[in-house]
Amino acid sequence: IPTKNCVGDTLFVKNNSTYKKGYLDNFWNFGTGNSGDTSNSVEPMFIYSNGGNYTVSLAAKTKPYGFVFSRTTLVLVVAKPKVQFTKENTCIGNNLNLVNNTTPSNAIMTWDFGDGKGTTVNNNTNIVIQYLKAGNYTIKLVADLLGCSSSLTQKVIVFDKPVPDFIKLSGTCDNEKVSFQNKTTLTSGNFGSKWDFDDNGKTSLDRNPVYTFASSGTKKVKLIVLSEFGCKDSITKNIGIKESPKVSFTSDQFCFNSKTNFQNTTPNVSGTNASIKWNLYDGDSTTLNSFSHTWKSLGNKVIVLKVNLDNGCFSENSKTIQVLDQAIVQFSFDPKCSLDTVKFDNQSSGNGNLSYLWNFGDNDTSNFEKPFHRYKVVTSKTFNVELTVYMKGGCVASLIKSLDIYELPRTCDFSYAPDYSFAFYGAKLEPMDVSLNIGGQSNIDYNWTVKGLGNQFSKDLNAGVNYNLGGDGSYQVTMSAKTRDNGCSCSISKQIVMDRLNVSSASNVGIKVYPNPIKSFLNVKVENGAIIDALEIVNALGAKCNVPIQKINSDSYIIDFSNRSNGVYFLRYSIEGQLLSTQILVGH
Repeated sequence: IPTKNCVGDTLFVKNNSTYKKGYLDNFWNFGTGNSGDTSNSVEPMFIYSNGGNYTVSLAAKTKPYGFVFSRTTLVLVVAKPKVQFTKENTCIGNNLNLVNNTTPSNAIMTWDFGDGKGTTVNNNTNIVIQYLKAGNYTIKLVADLLGCSSSLTQKVIVFDKPVPDFIKLSGTCDNEKVSFQNKTTLTSGNFGSKWDFDDNGKTSLDRNPVYTFASSGTKKVKLIVLSEFGCKDSITKNIGIKESPKVSFTSDQFCFNSKTNFQNTTPNVSGTNASIKWNLYDGDSTTLNSFSHTWKSLGNKVIVLKVNLDNGCFSENSKTIQVLDQAIVQFSFDPKCSLDTVKFDNQSSGNGNLSYLWNFGDNDTSNFEKPFHRYKVVTSKTFNVELTVYMKGGCVASLIKSLDIYELPRTCDFSYAPDYSFAFYGAKLEPMDVSLNIGGQSNIDYNWTVKGLGNQFSKDLNAGVNYNLGGDGSYQVTMSAKTRDNGCSCSISKQIVMDRLNVSSASNVGIKVYPNPIKSFLNVKVENGAIIDALEIVNALGAKCNVPIQKINSDSYIIDFSNRSNGVYFLRYSIEGQLLSTQILVGH
């Protein structure tokens, strides 16, 4: 029996039995346990279906004598390996993975990859190979286990890989179309393309794309090509994209017969020099960064600003604007004095409905067509008066003019005090300001009138006048003050009382009371070192009045009658135990 016995192979048995005469009957049992696995042949053939150790026996019976002789032997039958491996088609230069699933795995694996390099033994489960040429290759795997072998042959196709390449045909700036030409080659078959422009993730599947870059700089443009059989390769090239000007400009309103101011606001591009040109609808042009243009017709107009850089890039910005109609603004007024009513004469004209907004320059406004306004100033002041005219469906127009408002004399009141050195019924009248400061004012002319006693004139600082009233009683005095420069004036009339007896007694003890009559404040002046022990105000009925009395210092008082009714009051005071009184006439 052969020493190499493999499952599935035919086992040829050689009978070496001998005998001297007659012949032998042979009975073979191949030890499988199956009753049918026997033979009476002299030299039988048998095929084992399973591997294992089998006891083969031969019983030889002599003829004609019938003697039986037997012999057994142990036979090892080895199962052939079950060859199995997976494969897939591949591309030139790519790894081809072969997964060896042959069982048992301890068989000796001999590979022939069909590339003319002969065979190789490799018992790894995963085999990685590469083919450097396209074509059909036959892969054969032979597995041998103790001399029993089996094999499997499979074909694999190695496809051509595309060779990617491209060039930039045109375009250099980030605001123009950049065209690319695909120069990829492939021996056979078709391929697809994918472009990555290195520009915020933007891609394209066009074979020869045209692309406008959103930014400048060196772009790593990548082309990926994929054949119809799945073979892929890529190439990356640096493409320089220059920065173009981002053209912008500003302008104010567009109004008929008015100037529009244009300003180039295009940002500078680092490392470049720019030249600009404006083109207007009427053929006018300029190369200034800013300019003004007066519109001579209504309607739509096209404004174009073009900026050229010395790096070869340029851009332009075009705007269509509409020129609207607007009013012609004009107004007049007369300079006035403080507290005078100023009449504003609106002389504006225009087509269509007009509305107005006056700004008088003192935080006050008006929507009237011809308003009146009163200014109040302490010192002369210039106000910027602005009239804005709105035209329905048109432009807004405005005009500003300066208006001078002149101050009034600050000495618009007067004080009265008896002046017995001038006359027995002498009266001293002097200008006085709102703070009760007595004395005239520079550049002011004063006109005094005591009813029944005629006019007197005075001016500037020493503007006091004297009158001989001629007797006790009440006199109406009118004073007007007028600025010499601009004629602004004010006047006041009030009653004064000559009470020779009371005033005399007050004067004798060193008390001076003025003005009298009064509107608001009464001044009490202590002279000759006299000391007032008590001071009060009573009405004509002798009742005490709650009138504020403010002591300024040891010899001066101010009494506030501003909240008292008009009428006759008495100032009562005590000096060194002597009780005295002076009549006060209040007339607001």
